[in-house]
Amino acid sequence: MNKSVFFCGVGGQGKTTTANLIAPILDVPIIDGLSRGNPYPMGSEEGQNWLAREVGNKSAASLRGYHRKGVYCRTPIDVYAYSSAYGKGRLDYQSDIMKSWLSTKPRIVYFPYLFKIEDDGFRPTDDTLAMTVDSLILEALDMYSIRNSSRIHVASNSVPEQRVKEIIEFLS
Repeated sequence: MNKSVFFCGVGGQGKTTTANLIAPILDVPIIDGLSRGNPYPMGSEEGQNWLAREVGNKSAASLRGYHRKGVYCRTPIDVYAYSSAYGKGRLDYQSDIMKSWLSTKPRIVYFPYLFKIEDDGFRPTDDTLAMTVDSLILEALDMYSIRNSSRIHVASNSVPEQRVKEIIEFLS
């Protein structure tokens, strides 16, 4: 794989599970979504801005060749969608990060909201929040896909091993 691949979607939809299966096949590292390492409370003004900066910097640096190639489990789109749903963070700043990152034409695998989010004590499990975030992610992907739909793959509603096969084909 000569480029990084970015997994996008609501929490609990199989991004990390799929990343754990595909990274060894592609011989690249998994770049964590950073949410659990956020020094600020999830959904807070500071927390959303921190995530936007960190995810944006890592994502953009990878595409410019300044950072490791890998499977990224979070994108600037996700951060912007969560911040919009929470009504927290500098949305203009986050929108700029997202648009700048999208202009680099990343390869994105979108994981649609298909599964009830399991309570792991960290991620929000609110269905209304998840549906709102998913809708906001789709809005961003629709704007992007109009220009370059071959750069986006929608993960199927199947077992992780099948998703891996589909993603490998997409990356080929």
